[in-house]
Amino acid sequence: MIDKDAVFTAEGSPIKTLSKIVIGQVIPFAGKYGISRNPESFAVKGGLKYFADKKRGVVIRLTRDGHTEISYYGMRSWFKENFKSFDKAVGIYDHVKDHYVLSLQNNTSSYYTLAYDESSKGWTSFYTYKPNAGFTLKNVLYTFNGPDLYKHYQTNNYNKFYTVNNSSKINVILNNTPSVVKIFKNLSYEGTSGWKVNDIKTDLDDAIFTDSAYDISAYNNSLDYDLPGIQAFSKKENKYSSYLQNSSSIDENEIIFGEAISGVKGMYVSSVFETNTTDTSKKELFAVSSETVLSSN
Repeated sequence: MIDKDAVFTAEGSPIKTLSKIVIGQVIPFAGKYGISRNPESFAVKGGLKYFADKKRGVVIRLTRDGHTEISYYGMRSWFKENFKSFDKAVGIYDHVKDHYVLSLQNNTSSYYTLAYDESSKGWTSFYTYKPNAGFTLKNVLYTFNGPDLYKHYQTNNYNKFYTVNNSSKINVILNNTPSVVKIFKNLSYEGTSGWKVNDIKTDLDDAIFTDSAYDISAYNNSLDYDLPGIQAFSKKENKYSSYLQNSSSIDENEIIFGEAISGVKGMYVSSVFETNTTDTSKKELFAVSSETVLSSN
């Protein structure tokens, strides 16, 4: 519908013609989601709009088909628990990596910056930088940190954000035969050198039976792996491997194998693979495995 009204001077001469256009009926999207008090969380890619609803503890993607709660993809409980601890939710669309980046922040040094990937329908990574804002221009990602503007992906210094070196951490859980108690004898991985492993432990909650292992150092070709007590990855045929040396107290009927007490017992083993903060070269981790045997105790 087009409605035209003419505006005249006091003498009756027309000044201009106003046109008002109304197309169709305004229909709101279904659902009770909103951007709450965090407009800084809004980011857009084409027909996809992203924003955070802190009041409901969710992250939303809006398309012509309506709202989708993307925080539901593996992170629903995490967002509901953590949203209440932060005041700001800075949203950026990274067109280089094709990620929606959301940074939860407050006035302290605490923050979480994480990325959602449409291709995998999941939250793929936590980042170690805290942006005030950001945008992509000509296939380059820019973010603000305070008054300073930074380019991303422009150097070979990986894990270095805002002049600070950081480490990469991946929590790996191995459970090749669920619901079966087994002995994990070693840890092996395929990838680049430079990975070390911390916090190796099994799932059993009772302190008497919980097993843990000593940390494993990164591969070092100058080490003499024939010496006893070496707890580091060795390299063979482009695969890195190390036995698991048990660090927990020995339970009744368990066997001690000389100086190297090998293996941890449980249904699954959890470990944290980590890089060194001083090494800014590219690190990759393709696969992690462990040799296991069924527990006889």
